[in-house]
Amino acid sequence: MWNGVFKDRKPEIEKTDFVLVGKPMINSPTVFILGAGASAPYGLPLGRPLLIRISKKLAEDQRFIKDIRGTQLPIDRYLIEDFNENLINSGQPSVDAFLEHRPEYLKIGKVSIARALIPLENEGLVEHANNNKNNWYGYLYNQMNAPFEDLDKNKVSFITFNYDRSLEYYLLQTTIFRYGVSEKEAVEKLKKIPIIHLHGQLGVLTGFQNENEYYRDYNTKITPSNIQRCADNIKIIHEADDTTPEFEKAHELIWEAKVRCILGFGYNENNIKKLFLPVLDKAKKEVKPVMFLGSAFGIAGGERKKIEATFRFNSQTDKITLGDDNHLASDFIRQNEVFLPLPPQ
Repeated sequence: MWNGVFKDRKPEIEKTDFVLVGKPMINSPTVFILGAGASAPYGLPLGRPLLIRISKKLAEDQRFIKDIRGTQLPIDRYLIEDFNENLINSGQPSVDAFLEHRPEYLKIGKVSIARALIPLENEGLVEHANNNKNNWYGYLYNQMNAPFEDLDKNKVSFITFNYDRSLEYYLLQTTIFRYGVSEKEAVEKLKKIPIIHLHGQLGVLTGFQNENEYYRDYNTKITPSNIQRCADNIKIIHEADDTTPEFEKAHELIWEAKVRCILGFGYNENNIKKLFLPVLDKAKKEVKPVMFLGSAFGIAGGERKKIEATFRFNSQTDKITLGDDNHLASDFIRQNEVFLPLPPQ
């Protein structure tokens, strides 16, 4: 069995000291389901911190206020003050959760989310990440290690509830530097690895777009136009229909996977139902053993039991195994042997 330390060209990448486990490719069909905690190591806030960030910006940041008022929406200071007062006092864990019950604030809520997140898509992501011990993107990429011509043969896919494109950007930039290929060549390879944004995104990352899709570079540039267009691409929980092409593709990927790995997920009941119930219904008719893992940072006791009961499949081999409540994403995937091939059935 191959075992070793991957050496990259850049010294800062070596500092992550990631050890490759098993075969140097992902050979078992593996799907990652990503929540806000999966993007947190890359400078993106969790649900409640994002809510607080937006509230503070609306209260005291004149540039932030000017930018959202510069969009196509009729936003005046009275609407801003009213929205902010209700948002911060709602006790909700995220802006999305707040908007689910207060649809009258949907438009200002979306432009506020877009305006708050765009400046956090920093082009220095890769260098920063490779010096971060919680860099699970780096650990993942090292498990995908293969000659460039075989990179897209890794049997891995991603389903994300996040609006940011940090995963795509990290994979793209690391591929360019690691293999010495052009951006176009890297994009063509990586486009074959599914990354599904269930609730939309801050524009498709440049190069990955299909015809007529709004796309933008990974950078912090703010204009009223890109705020509005990013906001138009955002879907709040109750807007995301589970019959959309994105959800249908996600259901397919989950069913086909032999390894299902949830990272940084808050286990929102509505999200669980829309994403997993079609798969659960299929599992009742056809038993299919899988490895089903979920990170559970900060989740303990009765909360864990409730989550485990929600994911009750048709056989004992299908039930979810939750990680340690003090393990972040990088710790979780290393401790739980996510990338080890499954034994023959």
